[in-house]
Amino acid sequence: MSAEQCKLLDELSSSVAYQGIVAVKCILCFIGAVGISYQWNKQGSRFLVHENSQILFNFYYLNSFIVSFMFTIFYLFELFRLRHDCYVIQFKTVLFVKMFADCGLFGAHFIIIALSLERLYSSFFPAHFEKKSNKKLAFCEAIGIVAVSWMYITSPFSNNFTLFYDTRLVALIDERIPENMNNFEEVMTVINASSIFSFLLLFVDIYMNFYRKSSIIPSLSVSYQRSENRRVILTILPVEFTAFFLALIGVSTQIVQMNFIGMSSPLVNVLIMELTFHTMLNPLITAIIIEWRTSKNRPVVTNNIDGVYHFESLRYYWT
Repeated sequence: MSAEQCKLLDELSSSVAYQGIVAVKCILCFIGAVGISYQWNKQGSRFLVHENSQILFNFYYLNSFIVSFMFTIFYLFELFRLRHDCYVIQFKTVLFVKMFADCGLFGAHFIIIALSLERLYSSFFPAHFEKKSNKKLAFCEAIGIVAVSWMYITSPFSNNFTLFYDTRLVALIDERIPENMNNFEEVMTVINASSIFSFLLLFVDIYMNFYRKSSIIPSLSVSYQRSENRRVILTILPVEFTAFFLALIGVSTQIVQMNFIGMSSPLVNVLIMELTFHTMLNPLITAIIIEWRTSKNRPVVTNNIDGVYHFESLRYYWT
């Protein structure tokens, strides 16, 4: 056991700032796991109406729960470890826990992109989308997105799976080591680029479904499809906005540090990581947004005696 590793762990144990950050994040991640589970059980995905969107969003729920659960375990273990002398662990354990959580983040992110692309396709071809929709196809699409996302994270972080056999002992629970640093930077760049693409895609969806003017009067099915698109967009827009904002801050900070400032002491590197990376809070924010959106859209239909306001309120909540 390296004396240097033990000294580094002592520095972490004596850092009030680090322990405070870890404790707060642990509590928030636990609340996020409970909150996303509550919304999954209470609301499910029925507020999205269309079966394809519901299937995709159920996978979003699953990935979000994995993120909150794994980060809760990670931070709990870190708090426990800091109260013991020289409690170092194998790097492959660190890699498994952090990478599993990161895979959940990446999978949830691409599920949102798939939802945006689906809404865009239905905006251009509403009748064709409705006729060709298939639950089995949506399920296979979700499985494929999650599998590819998880494989993309697993391979570069583990340096083509070789680091899963790494038995070195480490004091820091940080998946970044010299062997995978270049791959880590590449993944961060891809996350930034895909976040920007997802955000721009949502704006295209907003234009197509809220502001585009049609020269012909749409049929009832097309009007319903557009109404459904609006409901989905208004739900995922704040979810994607917060995810984009949090990812941009964390990833940009890491890229700037690695390319322009340079990696400093291990303790400072970990503190910067924990202070700037808050993407693990996405499930908590998502649970709050879903509660806000569903309670806001819950119809309270009036039943005026002359029927005018009754049907007007029905029309309002339908559109």
